[in-house]
Amino acid sequence: IAGAGVGGLALANVLKKNPKFQVTILERTQSFKRFGGPIQLASNALQILKEMDNDVFDKVMQKFTFTGDKKNGIKDGIRDEWYALFDLASPAKARDMPYTGVIERPDLQDIYLDALPDGVVQNGDGVVGYE
Repeated sequence: IAGAGVGGLALANVLKKNPKFQVTILERTQSFKRFGGPIQLASNALQILKEMDNDVFDKVMQKFTFTGDKKNGIKDGIRDEWYALFDLASPAKARDMPYTGVIERPDLQDIYLDALPDGVVQNGDGVVGYE
């Protein structure tokens, strides 16, 4: 797997469960540093995350801030006027899914890193090409 971003880590976490796969992530950085801001996870993404790995999902929920249960939309910050409102709560509730929200990207990355066995991520070993 090329890169230990959230996508690469999530893929590795799923593939490691299949005994037919030997999973390795090639990550070009020498070490991980806390970098990046919050990432929004919509209800459908959270549902998939839960289905992929319930333990990871539970740890994400411990660090998660729900926004889908609040007023959402496009707002003029100066005039305090809403231009458009987005109903994020009703679709989630109707489908018995978690509400949309945010988690700090480094926290999500740490959760996935902790879920992987030692040696899966090879730091300082970026992909230079493919065939």
